[in-house]
Amino acid sequence: MDDIDQKTFSANCQSYYLTSREIEILKFVGEGLPYKLIASQLNISEHTINTHIKNMFAKVGVTNKMELVGRVGVLELLKVEKSFSSILTIVL
Repeated sequence: MDDIDQKTFSANCQSYYLTSREIEILKFVGEGLPYKLIASQLNISEHTINTHIKNMFAKVGVTNKMELVGRVGVLELLKVEKSFSSILTIVL
């Protein structure tokens, strides 16, 4: 993983005071997973996912998921992670 993208993402998350659970959910949102699937993956309710998303909207100052993932930089982070994963698959 590119240290610059990871550092930028981490710095953005810190500057918006996102919790570790919010960051975890944000990564799933960035991958395009529906709330129901995210809830299932994390063993929490869909209502709890909605609450975390609303809290992140307020903290980051956005009104939709695309703004949220764009502002925090999760899309760039996921691109780097997927590229790294593809390289590992080829090497292995």
